[in-house]
Amino acid sequence: MHLPSGQQNFRLCLGLDPGITTGFALWDCEQHTLVNSGTIQGWQLCYELLRSTKLLAVDGRELQIVVEDFVGGGLRSVPAIHTLQLLGFITGVCEAVLDLPCAIQAPQLRRPFLTEAKVLVPNENSVHARDALAHILYFLWRDK
Repeated sequence: MHLPSGQQNFRLCLGLDPGITTGFALWDCEQHTLVNSGTIQGWQLCYELLRSTKLLAVDGRELQIVVEDFVGGGLRSVPAIHTLQLLGFITGVCEAVLDLPCAIQAPQLRRPFLTEAKVLVPNENSVHARDALAHILYFLWRDK
């Protein structure tokens, strides 16, 4: 496994794979452990996840948000439109409301880290949660 070294200046990292079903993963950068992962649906639950995760970092240590970007062209389906709107909602809430750093990453960047994510995220969780964790692992690897 090529897990991140932990040299970052934040304690927690929340990864999001937005869509009709949004996958999430919360990583403790100091302990190098997965705190929680799963899926949510809806705008309100997405906001509550961001807000409550910020509260976990109340001791002054930073929280980093990492979100999978939407890549696609041509006509937009209803799920594609929802994903684009949710992506805008997440970045807006992070930057304008909660004052959280939010990194947007291309979907393909997660691929080298899917093996580790599959090991760390239990089978009963969705592929979306694994994708969210793979994005965290890439972000931390890139940032080391």
